[in-house]
Amino acid sequence: MSQKRIKYTAKFESDGIFNWNGSLKGWPSDSAGKKVDNHKVPKIEKFKTKYKDGGEYSCVEDIDFKLGLLASRRSMTHQLYRPYLGKKGEPRSGEDCKAFLLHPLLFCRGYVFAEKQHSKKQAFTFSNPKETTGNIGRFDQGTRAGDKDKTSMHSQTTAEDLEWVATVRVNHEEISFLILSKGGGRQAYEIRDASEGLEMAETITENLKKLADKFNKGNLHPEAIFSENWVMINPVIPNPEREAGIQINPDGQYLIALNWFTELRELEFSQAEVNVECVGIKDENGKNIIEILKPDDFFVYNEIKEG
Repeated sequence: MSQKRIKYTAKFESDGIFNWNGSLKGWPSDSAGKKVDNHKVPKIEKFKTKYKDGGEYSCVEDIDFKLGLLASRRSMTHQLYRPYLGKKGEPRSGEDCKAFLLHPLLFCRGYVFAEKQHSKKQAFTFSNPKETTGNIGRFDQGTRAGDKDKTSMHSQTTAEDLEWVATVRVNHEEISFLILSKGGGRQAYEIRDASEGLEMAETITENLKKLADKFNKGNLHPEAIFSENWVMINPVIPNPEREAGIQINPDGQYLIALNWFTELRELEFSQAEVNVECVGIKDENGKNIIEILKPDDFFVYNEIKEG
């Protein structure tokens, strides 16, 4: 994964729309002139509600659903990490932050724990997936249980089989280094002393070795190294301050990335009664990322400065 090749394309398929913008007011053209106050609208790129006739949308079917249907990237990342989060969601303590950092997949997720000013950026980021088939525009109308008044009437614009494409970017430094020093708003976790940092590095190393076994990569030697004296290689500012942290070697970074891409490739979930699955992740040349990924694509950005 050279610096020139850090952007990939992930493709998803679904049997309908699974993200919505909410409802708006309008008069669907096939509703026999009856006002429908609750029309469910999908997420649409650059969509702006047009107000007419007393501040209400004149006809829901006037909306150009070909503008670009979107899904939320948060839906994808939520579903990707959810099996490993349990009931935690966001970290609620320093120990939760530590648990994230020691887990091979949650390590990539990113978080903010404001109480302790702990934070870690996401190692992999998504764009909002865009729909590519244009197979949208089916109009459904019905009523909820109860009286058929304007509050129980509802409608929605939906679709059948759809394809979604998202751009995935890799933040190399977030894979390679964990900052454990205070200052700069970049501290991922506050260790009590150097011994805890060493223990964390040993645990990360053991977990990376398990990934090597999982992917049948016995030739690799992943390692996480703790020091209180890390400095950036070739820094812009001379004589930078030393930082406590854990650096992961290229073999370990490769295994973290391979595991993340594999989890994404195998992602399947159901949301809003719609089935969604990832069907491929490719580079700009159309090659399968899991097949072409290699340890030589990864680098270290810090070195230990003694004395």
